[in-house]
Amino acid sequence: MKNIFKILEDLEVNFKKYEHEPVKTCAESTALLPDDIPGVRTKHLFLRDKKKQSYFVVVVNENKLVDLKSLSNQLGVKSLGMASEGELQEYLNVEAGALSMLAFLNAEDTTVRLLIDEQIWNEKAFDCHPNVNNIVLSINKEDWLKIFNYIKRTPEVIFIPKKQL
Repeated sequence: MKNIFKILEDLEVNFKKYEHEPVKTCAESTALLPDDIPGVRTKHLFLRDKKKQSYFVVVVNENKLVDLKSLSNQLGVKSLGMASEGELQEYLNVEAGALSMLAFLNAEDTTVRLLIDEQIWNEKAFDCHPNVNNIVLSINKEDWLKIFNYIKRTPEVIFIPKKQL
């Protein structure tokens, strides 16, 4: 696994770092972190279609429940669902609970699409794990653009539908 902090330093990316106990869910992370962290807190989902031909990292606000059926229709794929931990390791070289957009720094596979909810994209900064589940980084959007340029990926900023309860 590449040294995330070395890459961020080389790219002159500014970030704020917050350490906490290892977590597997956003709820666990929220309970451990101070309320005054700059940037919107995010949730990253690793999704795949039914035939395992299309893979997506979907980035939304940590409190948003994604309507997978509507998102499937929007993307023109059949039956989106959560990818397995094995697929997460295979495609992005990261463990469950540590997935973030920074996982693309380790990814050799270029077929995984990065989808960012427009609600997140409209914020000045957003938070993520640096491929480990005991640290959160807050990074401003301008610095995310440096990272996306480095990994040669253009995120698809789209409306991600919310599941109605």
